[in-house]
Amino acid sequence: MKKLRITLLAYPRCWAMNLMTVKDLVHISSLLERKFFQADNISCRIASVDGGAVKSASGTVIESDCCLDQVHDTELILTRWQFTSDIMLA
Repeated sequence: MKKLRITLLAYPRCWAMNLMTVKDLVHISSLLERKFFQADNISCRIASVDGGAVKSASGTVIESDCCLDQVHDTELILTRWQFTSDIMLA
């Protein structure tokens, strides 16, 4: 089976919770796959445009694993973590 490599793009003012939730879910999937199938076919990494740390919307610093230019071997890149709402604050 071909390895599924997922890259998550961290960018300034992204929602850290959403990014880390996806990373955690992929990690849990990888652990379950190893436990039940003795295989390691899922991986996940965080990339930023320049490879450096990024500040989320709440100011949390997100460390990236690589820069976007280094992402050559990935099957899926997730890029958008910010959701909009119709609620207007007065």
